[in-house]
Amino acid sequence: MNDNKDNNKVAELRLIEGNLLIDPIEAGGDFVSAEATNTRLMGVVGVHILRDQGGDAFHQFFYIDTEEYGLDDYQSFLGMTDEEAEKKKKELFGALGGDWSPITEKEALHLIKTSSRINIKRKLPLPDGLDEYRPILQSDVALTLSELADLWEKIAIKPRNDYELINYYIMRMVASDSQGMRRLSAPRGDLRPINVSNPGTLLRNEITKDDSTDKNIYTSVSLMDIDKNYQLVESKIEIVDHLVKRFIPKPALEISPWETSLILNQSEYLIYATIKDSSGAKDDDKHFSKLMSSIFDTLTESEYDFGTLYMVFRKNNDHVRNKIYRLDHDTLGVVCHLYTDEVVIAGNDILHVETIEKVLLAASMVEKIDLEIKGRYKFPEPVLVRFIDSNLERFSDFLEYIQKFQDS
Repeated sequence: MNDNKDNNKVAELRLIEGNLLIDPIEAGGDFVSAEATNTRLMGVVGVHILRDQGGDAFHQFFYIDTEEYGLDDYQSFLGMTDEEAEKKKKELFGALGGDWSPITEKEALHLIKTSSRINIKRKLPLPDGLDEYRPILQSDVALTLSELADLWEKIAIKPRNDYELINYYIMRMVASDSQGMRRLSAPRGDLRPINVSNPGTLLRNEITKDDSTDKNIYTSVSLMDIDKNYQLVESKIEIVDHLVKRFIPKPALEISPWETSLILNQSEYLIYATIKDSSGAKDDDKHFSKLMSSIFDTLTESEYDFGTLYMVFRKNNDHVRNKIYRLDHDTLGVVCHLYTDEVVIAGNDILHVETIEKVLLAASMVEKIDLEIKGRYKFPEPVLVRFIDSNLERFSDFLEYIQKFQDS
């Protein structure tokens, strides 16, 4: 009896090759490849691992937030084709605005395992599917300093001008990201921190170059959101050899939400259209959703009682290169499809709004969606968000309300 039990135990043992980082059977299959987005300086990284599970492709997708949420999302798919995998990558990570870089299995495990420590530290739940990626979290993986430097080159872009360097540096500082700051600063610089109690968000940063000197010296004015406490900070920055050599901030000035809204206020361009001869609100919404996902790679959608809101993001993060950086400039515009068969395109850049319109009109003709433009508007401040908060079902009613308000 006991001998049989011992034999059974022996039969369950598996010989794992010495060069394997984790057991392929436990991990979901033999390792084939891995890749990551080069968006580390934005505070997020997407990781995609492909394994061979008995001849079937096993895809694992990890969404990593390096600031607050750690391992934020996980999805896996068995038997997915290469084309389906590419589509899923765009759906999950397209809004990050980065490119994919091949990484090693060891680098992938390191990114996933270290990000989970943020979950543990902040007492945040891990994403569903833990049984599938538990072997990664339990793996004995450690990168040398040289390997960490190699990985950083793959997951973070090199700032292409001083504005981009400064914007990313302050962004990382406001997010309490010491690793990101260290990669962008000189080893022995005069670097004084902006005091933030918790990881925050850089909403706007305006940079001015000091033309009175041959040195690369700049002044920045940063608008930050720290747990809904808004602050303005003026800083003096010196760049040497494409790194931050000196950073000296003045004490933060706390401002009200109203003052913040005034600073962030900008014009909104809006195109109003209707869909003729619809077959039903819910069916049309599914049809329209399929249309939007087929023409825009970098897209997110959110459902509301009145319909669906689509955020169309840039395909890159070039807006960080500007002397005035704004968090909300990572989008090209917003498309709102209402159950009332109305479509609203809105954004702060008329060229981007008109580009969305042209692409949407062309695709609608192919899909036999009769989209008719009814009006074009420019408002001195955002109004689409006011419609969302208005509880009105029809956008035409909202436009009529605005007109009456202006005439009164």
